Amino acid sequence: REGFWSLLTRADYGAGTLSTRYSSAAAGEGLLFWFRLWGKQWGFLGSVLGMGALLGSFRKANRFSWGGPFIFLWVFTGPFFAFMARMKPGELSQAILEPAMMVPGLSAAAAIGLLLGCGFQKRKMIVAGSFAVLFIFIAVRGVPALMSNRQRGNYLAADYGTNLLRTLPIESVLLMISDEAVFSVEYQQLVAGRRPDVRTLVDAPLPWRWRQYRRRHPDLFLESQPDGGPFLVNFHAQRTPIFTEGIQADLMDALCPSGLAARARWPDRGPACLSEMENSLWMWDLYTRRVVPSVVLSKDYYSRALFRTVSSGAFNAGLLLGQAGRPEGSQRFYVRALLWNPDRMLRWREAF
Repeated sequence: REGFWSLLTRADYGAGTLSTRYSSAAAGEGLLFWFRLWGKQWGFLGSVLGMGALLGSFRKANRFSWGGPFIFLWVFTGPFFAFMARMKPGELSQAILEPAMMVPGLSAAAAIGLLLGCGFQKRKMIVAGSFAVLFIFIAVRGVPALMSNRQRGNYLAADYGTNLLRTLPIESVLLMISDEAVFSVEYQQLVAGRRPDVRTLVDAPLPWRWRQYRRRHPDLFLESQPDGGPFLVNFHAQRTPIFTEGIQADLMDALCPSGLAARARWPDRGPACLSEMENSLWMWDLYTRRVVPSVVLSKDYYSRALFRTVSSGAFNAGLLLGQAGRPEGSQRFYVRALLWNPDRMLRWREAF
């Protein structure tokens, strides 16, 4: 109960707020940013229809039936959410906010349908014209968006999660920090049912979450063990295979890149790690990437973030091998890093 309430109120970020480390905008700036995204997604005609339907919900005849609930949902999951979240305008904020606009969008769409249905019973000519406008909107904007292939065939997240789990031995622990990797792996485990033996822990400073992990995995925690991934590695890496998704800064000196994951070697990285690293080059070939359309790669923040994670892992492996005096192995990993670099991929596609 306590953990759920902390999550609901965002107590770990600041009680009663929706603020995160990305919430640096003034309240009005974040609210204006949300409305710009709303207008971009709905277009001028869709925004007029949506706002007209929501204003129509204020009518006395509607507000105590379907109007009130739709207004409440739209306000508190849309503008009020943006006001409290205070997301700084930018690419990352847009990637975070866009999925959160689904509920207010459904509320506005439902309000449009119900308002037209109510009006059709009273003023057929006016509503017939409204239906014509709505039909034009659907035909001109809705159908092309539905049929667009911008996201079709984009299995990047599924491939990443699948192949990250492939690199892990049985009964491993996977420490994760990035949202993109967490979504990919948990989808594979919870939805596809793959690799239930891997214990996934989000290494974030959230006390309620670590209390859950202690109850769920008591063998990973001693009485004197503080919360956090570095302490978990310090206490258990010698007897439990612990991995991270890429090189994490807090564990830099203890990690050995191994495919899309990095194995924790405590207390430090030894010669065996370098040989293991060179032998893991084939694991990058396991990443069966489907060709992502350039329009997706240029606009989808999460796709580029996943590519950068893979590229960074290969680059770090090459850097460590170079520092250890193994230039040939180092160069092979640098080639992998260039292969998965999203900026290089975009430039290549623009040229051809």
